[in-house]
Formats: sequence, structure tokens, C-alpha cells
Amino acid sequence: MNNMKQESNLKPRIYDFTDFRVYLKAIYEHNKSEHNFSYAAFAERAGLKARSFLRTVITGKRNLTPDAISKFIVGLSLEFNEAEAFKALVHYNQASDFKARQHYWETFLKLRPNSERRHRVKDEYLYLARMAYPILLILLRQPHTNKAKSALASMTGLKMSEVEDGLQTLTELGAISVSHDGQITVNSDGFVTTNDTPSIARQTFHTNMLDKAKECLNLDPSEREFQSMMIPLTKEEFLYLKERIRALVSEVDEKFGGRRPKSERAYALNINLIPITPEFIRSEQKAASQKPGDVSKNPEVLL
Repeated sequence: MNNMKQESNLKPRIYDFTDFRVYLKAIYEHNKSEHNFSYAAFAERAGLKARSFLRTVITGKRNLTPDAISKFIVGLSLEFNEAEAFKALVHYNQASDFKARQHYWETFLKLRPNSERRHRVKDEYLYLARMAYPILLILLRQPHTNKAKSALASMTGLKMSEVEDGLQTLTELGAISVSHDGQITVNSDGFVTTNDTPSIARQTFHTNMLDKAKECLNLDPSEREFQSMMIPLTKEEFLYLKERIRALVSEVDEKFGGRRPKSERAYALNINLIPITPEFIRSEQKAASQKPGDVSKNPEVLL
């Protein structure tokens, strides 16, 4: 699922969605029982020339320009904060650059009303976006680590306020419980994010992990391990290798995850299987079909 479930008798709120098109569809479904609401009626209300504009946006056939966003805000009768959240979510969904997506997603989260209960999708983003939080959870799982906030701050490199925020995030996710006297209980040995977690959260997490890996290149080889190889694969072999990697990760997690009374240090195991060339067989076929000297239509062969 991409979004929080809506009560059928309540008007959908922009704050409960991670995809503006799904939000628009929910608004349409909610209001279509009204005699004065239709795609054409919305277009007239928003000042849009195309009567089917809303439908083409919902189906993904059309993006929203800044001018169209302003008109949709009018058509949806959004209040100021809702309008700003809608803008941020549209830009987040339509942006192709990682940094832009990250910026607009964090802007969207900040616009959520402070009075409402924090949603799991927000907590999962914070959990993944701040690498120290998963580390914090690993430390809390270990029965022999000092769980005083000052000790946790020292081990994770977090400020005391950040440790407290991390504990709150983990509590909201249901990963831990904190008693009135400050005793921390870890509720499970494993923690897996759900499909509600937006892709930007996972991208941010892996970006942080790659940055950390680059820092660790300066460690003594006895403290770390780096391996890399380049291999040519068919599509079927690629899918097979992906499954083998996932099986390995599951095996490592089963053997070394959770509570380990004799553990001494937290480590990160990162395995990346990424393309380093275009599909050269397909590129060669395209090149062969071109006229001699014509390479402008096939930029892949220039790489």
C-alpha cells in the first residue's frame, strides 16, 4: 500500500498520502456522489480549460506544472497549510533528482499538523533517514550494553536530544517500549519496514550507508572488508543473483541478528548489485540498424 487507509465517511486529507495522484483519486471517489462534482465540474471550479484534466492527472498521463498546481489548490479548496503540503507532495512525486525528492519529502513532513498523532510512514522515514537510529536499536537489543541515554549518546555519536528523539521514533514504530521509570524494553528481535515506507526513505538510508562506507575506506584493513567484481550477466542471471543475495542476507540476519550476549561491536554489511554499462547487446543492435555515420540517435554507444 502507498498510503494510510481512509475512513469511508471522512474526506481524504493530503497529510495521509505519499502519492498526490492517489490523493486526487480518493478526493474524486469521495465527492463523486455529489451531483455538482465531476471531472468537468472540477475543471470549471479550478479554471482549467480541459474538462478531463483531473482524470489525466490521476491516471498519470499528465504532470502538474506550477500554474496547474495553483489551479488545483483552488479547485480542491485547500487551506494554506494543506496547499503547501499538496505543492510539496506534487514536487516530491514528480522530481527525478534524489536531492530534490528528499528536500520536498522533508518539507511535506514538516507541514503535517503537530497536534496529530505521528504516522508510521513518517516514523519509518526518520528511522531510515538517520542512520544512527537503526544503530540505536541494535544497541538496545543487546542485554550487556549500557542503556543510559548518556551512554547511548556516546556510542552512537548522537546528542542527548537526538537520542531522546530516536527513542520516541522507535517507540512510535512499536520497536521498543519505555516505562515511566525510563526502563527500555525491545519488543522484537527483528524490525522490518513496511510497504508504506516511501522509496525516498530507502534511498536516503542507502545513500547514508554508502557515505559511511567511503569513510571506512581509511580504516585499517583488519577493521573492515571491501570486495568488488564486475561480471557480465543476462537478465535471467541477474534475477537469479538477486535472489541469491537476498537469501544470503536472510541467512546472515538469522544467524547474527537480534540479541547477541557476546557481541562487541555493530557492523554494517552492504551488498550492491548495480549496472555499470548500458544494455550493450541492445545498443549494438540499434547501432547496426542506423545509417553509416549516424550516431546522434544512439547516445548509448558513445559510453
